[in-house]
Amino acid sequence: DEEKGSGNQGMVNGLMSSVTKSTSALTSLVSGSEDGGARESGFVTFNKLSTTQAALQMVHHETPFEIQGFEAPPSHDVFWPNVGWTHKQLQVGKLVGLCLTVLLCLFWTIPMSFVASISDVEGLTEA
Repeated sequence: DEEKGSGNQGMVNGLMSSVTKSTSALTSLVSGSEDGGARESGFVTFNKLSTTQAALQMVHHETPFEIQGFEAPPSHDVFWPNVGWTHKQLQVGKLVGLCLTVLLCLFWTIPMSFVASISDVEGLTEA
């Protein structure tokens, strides 16, 4: 019985030290002293595809864009500093990206296509 008691005591001590380490790690993460910080988003995983699809199609909050559900990309594809952006920030980012793409097409692709169409390929190879 004495051996059982010391074994249980060792297990309890190990469990308590594990909880203490986890608590201090969580406290330092939330306070910002560690790399990272609290975000207003998260990832939820489901075991069944039907549950995943049901969660994606549900209305999660009465206010539009307050809570949105998306399928999460693989963790190696996530750019972690962007996690937690608001809906407005995402929309502005998409608009800026679209505007830059249009400008690139206007000021690079179209002029280069024009130059290529009027240039003589045979004349370029002889020089």
